[in-house]
Amino acid sequence: MAKDNSEKVKVKEVKMRAYRIVTANDTVTKKDATLLDILPSDMKATNLEERLMVLSEIDKFSEKDTLAYLKEVGKGVYFGMMVRLRPTIQDGVLEEKKLKNESIELSDFITKELDGIKGLSYKEHYYFALSNKYIIVSFSSSPRKLFTYLNWLIRNSSDLLFDYRSVMKRRLSKDTKISKLEYRPKYATKGQATTSSATNTVYRRRLDQMTFEMVKGLFSNTEGLDEALAEGGIDATLVISFNRATLKKENRDNLLQLEVDHLDNPEDFFVDTSDGRFSLAEMPYTDVQKIEVTEQGFLSEPALIQRMKIIMSDLNENYDEPVD
Repeated sequence: MAKDNSEKVKVKEVKMRAYRIVTANDTVTKKDATLLDILPSDMKATNLEERLMVLSEIDKFSEKDTLAYLKEVGKGVYFGMMVRLRPTIQDGVLEEKKLKNESIELSDFITKELDGIKGLSYKEHYYFALSNKYIIVSFSSSPRKLFTYLNWLIRNSSDLLFDYRSVMKRRLSKDTKISKLEYRPKYATKGQATTSSATNTVYRRRLDQMTFEMVKGLFSNTEGLDEALAEGGIDATLVISFNRATLKKENRDNLLQLEVDHLDNPEDFFVDTSDGRFSLAEMPYTDVQKIEVTEQGFLSEPALIQRMKIIMSDLNENYDEPVD
């Protein structure tokens, strides 16, 4: 039998989240009522250097975010790439002269060390797809850093003109009652919570510490408690009970929407309802796909674009309802 010399196609699992874009400020007029009405023209009017947002004004070695490109990939659908750059010169250098370009690709980064090169180094990147109503991001945590950048870019200020709300795949019915909201943190080692890289880790750590301290207070001898927590021998849980409270539907929906939108760890929160028990991670529109990877180890952009266009079509067909 002839030997098959064909190489297996490498893939990477990508988690994508869908959000509805909402107007957050009265200064957004009907003329520029959507983010998509503003962003493409701002892209054409600026170069990469003008779109560099410094992450820390007090740190001269601070990293910078920039919108590398924004491409129209379908009727009313754009695909963009965000890149984080740092001043230290390492492998993956973007030459200084490239900062004058309107857009760049990952191939514009020099992948070998060259003496005397002036520019910025690549740290990381991620993708998003944008329409008039929706935005899809290729990372699982809150898109706060993306919206912080986009709001800064379109008005060169810290004003919040546009915000986001998760598209909810699972909604509570009109007669559903919430009886309990439970926070069950996952512990790593020595009683410390697992960390995430996005914006709301402080809130999470406070809840982790609260549940840990509650359990710790039950023991006169805490020797071995850290290890027991890490190995699952003891489970610390924080519960909010609604036994004597009847929440209106809009209040229930707003409560869960707030948790889903602004927590990086919805999988650690569980809701007991009259329709059953579920994790908050089950509520938002999430799509997990295996996307082909290039020889350089990056996601295949054409494959990712195709998947995001399918998601966008599904959003328009099945989730096109007004926001309350």
